[in-house]
Amino acid sequence: MLDLSRPGATSRLHSLRGEWIFDWQAFTNPTFDQVPLTAVAPVPSEWNAITADGKAPGPDGHASYSLLVKCPAGEQLALSVPAQRTAMRLFVNGRLVAAQGLPGATPETARPAIGRRAVLTEPFACPLRLTAHLSNYSHRSGGFIRTPVAGPIDELAPRHQQRLALDTILLGAYLVLSISGFIFFLARRKERVPLYFGLLATALTVYTDMNGDRLLLQLGGPDTGWETFLRIEYFSWFASMALFVIVVQQLFPRTLRPGVVRLATAACALAMVVVALTPGRIYSHLVWYGQGVGMAIGAYVAVEIARAARQGRKDAGVILVGMAFLLVAVTINMLQAVDARAQNSITAFSLLAFMLSPAMVLLRRLARALNTEEQRSAEQREKVDLLVRATQAGILDWDYTRNLARYSPRLLEIMGYPQETDTANWGPIFERIHPADRDAVRDAYMNQLRDRSVRSGEMRHDPMEYRLLRRDGGVVWVHAEAISLRDRDGRVLRYICSYLDITDHRALAEGLQRQNAALAENARLREDVERMSRHDLKTPLNSIIGVARMLREDATMQPEHGELLAIAERAGYRMLEMVNLSLDLARMEMGTYAFRPQAVNLVDVIRRVLLDLKGQAEAGRVQLRMEPEFTQPVYARAEELLCYSLLANVVKNAIEATPAGGVVRVTLEPGERMRVRVRNPGAVDPEVAPRFFDKYATAGKSGGIGLGTYSARLMARVQDGDLEMTTGEATTVLTLTLRALGSEQLPPPAAAHAPASAAGATPQVAALAPRRVLVVDDDEYNIVLLLRYLPSPPFTVETAAHGQAAVEAVARQWPDIVVMDMEMPGMNGLEAVARIRQRERAEGRQPCVIVMMSSNDDTFSIRRGLAAGSNRFLTKPFTRETLLATFQELDAGGGLVPTQVPLDLQEPPSAPPAEPAAPAKVRVDAQLLREIPAFLESRRRMVEVMADALAEGDRKQLHAVAHRAAGGLALFGFHWAAWQSRRISARAAEGDAPSLWEEIERLRQHLHSVEVT
Repeated sequence: MLDLSRPGATSRLHSLRGEWIFDWQAFTNPTFDQVPLTAVAPVPSEWNAITADGKAPGPDGHASYSLLVKCPAGEQLALSVPAQRTAMRLFVNGRLVAAQGLPGATPETARPAIGRRAVLTEPFACPLRLTAHLSNYSHRSGGFIRTPVAGPIDELAPRHQQRLALDTILLGAYLVLSISGFIFFLARRKERVPLYFGLLATALTVYTDMNGDRLLLQLGGPDTGWETFLRIEYFSWFASMALFVIVVQQLFPRTLRPGVVRLATAACALAMVVVALTPGRIYSHLVWYGQGVGMAIGAYVAVEIARAARQGRKDAGVILVGMAFLLVAVTINMLQAVDARAQNSITAFSLLAFMLSPAMVLLRRLARALNTEEQRSAEQREKVDLLVRATQAGILDWDYTRNLARYSPRLLEIMGYPQETDTANWGPIFERIHPADRDAVRDAYMNQLRDRSVRSGEMRHDPMEYRLLRRDGGVVWVHAEAISLRDRDGRVLRYICSYLDITDHRALAEGLQRQNAALAENARLREDVERMSRHDLKTPLNSIIGVARMLREDATMQPEHGELLAIAERAGYRMLEMVNLSLDLARMEMGTYAFRPQAVNLVDVIRRVLLDLKGQAEAGRVQLRMEPEFTQPVYARAEELLCYSLLANVVKNAIEATPAGGVVRVTLEPGERMRVRVRNPGAVDPEVAPRFFDKYATAGKSGGIGLGTYSARLMARVQDGDLEMTTGEATTVLTLTLRALGSEQLPPPAAAHAPASAAGATPQVAALAPRRVLVVDDDEYNIVLLLRYLPSPPFTVETAAHGQAAVEAVARQWPDIVVMDMEMPGMNGLEAVARIRQRERAEGRQPCVIVMMSSNDDTFSIRRGLAAGSNRFLTKPFTRETLLATFQELDAGGGLVPTQVPLDLQEPPSAPPAEPAAPAKVRVDAQLLREIPAFLESRRRMVEVMADALAEGDRKQLHAVAHRAAGGLALFGFHWAAWQSRRISARAAEGDAPSLWEEIERLRQHLHSVEVT
């Protein structure tokens, strides 16, 4: 019983500490007016050691505490009821006024919980009968551990409100410290101290609130489960100790030993594991472990920080002051030197002061870092400004959120404005872009704004080049590169673009581009000229070879004359091969040559080279020897023509370098990498040896231009081989390396162009079935040869001079075989073949065999001929045996018509080569002199037709007439006129009219003034 009946006792606050009636293992009825006095127990105290009323020592169980407060009748007292362990209900005068969970007689029926720090009751009339029901099965100690306070409501209510306000303020202060740490970390991610400090402040915030009014727990409801509350409290306690060590280590590097820091954090981490895995009645015993760890950490940190302070480490004293506040709080809690209210306040403020000490150190450190960064940033800005000025770049800084644009002085200078120009009223930059570029730049800019692939960072944009308008109305080309700064949603905050004046650079680049285009055009023209030259050379060669063949097949020809004709025919074929090789060498230089490997018998190639150079060797009294003599073929993966050409070149050079009486030896060494060695006596000049294979490198050779060894090595390397030279005092050796023929199935070389004997010259044509043949060619000499090639019987031959005539001939009489020239005036062979195939399909006729022929042997021409609908493509000149063998092959079932493809494979028109001089006199064949007047008159009429076509703008007619005139003029020997006609034909499509008028006039004057002899 507590007696407050003396006067004035009820006007102040009274702690209800003292002896309370104690009933163990019983919940006393709170409505009883009189409670039997069985035993008493002190309040506040833990009941672990109490043995009253038959209680055994220990924390678990349930009991009732009762107290009678005597006070004058008519007076009223209110109560402030603190939380107990671990479930409680308090009754006043039989009425429930405070509940903390639900006490139970067993662990299963008890529901421990926690609420506010204290509950303020309403006033009750005196006297007061207090009954408390308590149970504990979830903590290391139970009992009535905190004392209620009784007093007038006017005293208790303000005190309660003050305590709540204080706890709220302290909680807010802790939260501010926590959030500040995280904000600092987000602002400076490379600094980890703010992150650890924010975590430390958060842990202490939670721990302080768990020991205070538990405002954070109230967010989830008025009551929180005891296990949840206790686990949060212990977790935050041990986490704050570990984080404190880490923060100090980060603030004062090399002050704390890493091993000690790891040990302290490990000790705290171990305790947190125990808290996580065990119930509260177990891990609550860690309080002594935690206090020991905390004291050890505090002592060690204090000693090391004090040593750092003595060494002059800045801010160490601040940490020591904070730890002193913490020591005061711990001491007061341990000694319980003041009442609970003062103790809680001192503890809260001491912890706050303790937290402020690292916060102050961190703030000072960040302030110093910011000052350093500001200085560095100022220096960087100055450097950037210097760099920008050095690069002559103008800057446009566009604040997209405020729609403000800042033009740098250099950008204003680029646009022709004074640097002090006020740009505040300028519209968007698009208004200052050339109208021809404005839409493209605006579209690109809008696409950049819509692109949100980058968030919270900068995005670099593709550079652009366009024109800006200058103040004076001119334009300036600029190279623009931009970056945009993006927010967390990817929206543009700022858009910064740099501009470089590239007007002069662009002009230079355009000039270089024109030069490169001119060089490319020159290269193309060179190839076109070479192809035209080859075509013009091969046409008369075809006639020479064909005439020699026909004369040699004459039965009345004497043997010695036949041998001479055979030599002439073989020389013609060799010259033809050299013409074909000339353009290939240019392709080898440019790296565009297509290597077509064959199974080449090197033994035959070497023998043929030695045979062809035998005369030159004998003239210089030089012997040629092949060592050893092979009786079996030795095959290489190569091209026969290239092998022959490069070996002939190398052996020829060896003969020329060998003195009279010397021997040139050619050795063949089979193997996976085959080697052909050409040895000759003598040494290469030491000054020439390093550049032996260089282009135009020559020495001591009359008429030499230095292309022989250069082209020989080119031909070796395009065949996946090489050509090397070694020279000594007495011998020079050139070694050709080629790949041996492996398991790869390669075609053999085309049959050598060697004249056949007269006896075997005529193929067996009797086996051929009778066939109607249409021969189409604009060259009368070619028609004469083809008529000789196609005897009657079995062939019935009709001729046509151009494509249109061929189409008309097919309409009159359907042929079995068509031999079609590809290039003819008017309708060419490609179009004629296409029309024949079209008629064939439309009328359902049996497909005829079409053989396309041309002097062009390049891949493009062959592809065009076959794509038009031809069955075979023959390169002029060809032998009668080749033509008849083609007929036999197609007649035996190889004449299927290829799939039709569109004939859009037109090569670019060729520009004429460098202009030759126009001769005053032209020598022609004596047998043609009687035809010259009429021929020249027909050519002059063609010139007038050209002039009329140009006047009427009919460029197609101009091209056709000029091409036709060129063919006839060349055949009759008027080569300059033929060249001029081809020049007009080549420029007919795109040439300017004044130049074409001038070319036609020059041709007209030449044909009127030329003298024929």
